[in-house]
Amino acid sequence: MNQKTNHITQRLTFFVPGALIILLALSFPIASRAQSGGPVTDHGTVTSIDDMLLEIRGGDGTGTRTYHETEDTHWLDKNGQPIDPSAVVDKKVAVRFQFVTEGMEALSVQLSSGGGNSRSAHIEDAGDASSSRHERADQVLKGTIGGGEAVFRLRLEDGNVTGTYSQGGKSYRIEGTYTPGHMSLDEYTGERLTAHIKLTLDDLETTWTGTMHNVYPDKNQYPVSLSKSH
Repeated sequence: MNQKTNHITQRLTFFVPGALIILLALSFPIASRAQSGGPVTDHGTVTSIDDMLLEIRGGDGTGTRTYHETEDTHWLDKNGQPIDPSAVVDKKVAVRFQFVTEGMEALSVQLSSGGGNSRSAHIEDAGDASSSRHERADQVLKGTIGGGEAVFRLRLEDGNVTGTYSQGGKSYRIEGTYTPGHMSLDEYTGERLTAHIKLTLDDLETTWTGTMHNVYPDKNQYPVSLSKSH
């Protein structure tokens, strides 16, 4: 009986360390892949950029995906030239990313359609009557909303306005209308309407002034002053 027990003990002595070595060898590459993975490309439409998180939807039929952005994330136009992150909001993009412990980390975000190049075409006079004709132009306006710096990137076409504005590290979608010397804009956070903005062009045709009226989550009002960026 003791002889048989000793024989079993000896077999376990050799088997257990060997099994542990095999398990460690197998788990190492798995753990490595959990930490990071080779770059992968995803496609979709940017819905929001907020708190260092990039959210896109559609594209590959997998619903909404969220990517972590970092200081090393590259934001590119269709030609591969650097652009401001706010320029990709509501645009179709290709996201090159890698898997990390926290989830998915965006290495680069590049416009694939619906976005322009890295420079904005200057509209000579948004208040000119010619702006009501069938034409399209981009306009960059910089200034303040309630004392905080803001940048608007707007596209004016056939009396309609689309684009984005960024303030305090956050970006918002803009939709609205314009007539000579006037713009009426709506601010959207994701799909939710959050503010109305009424602007009037001054006599020198260089500065837009007006008021932002919040509709969510409060009803505060803020003065707006924006000048054309050449």
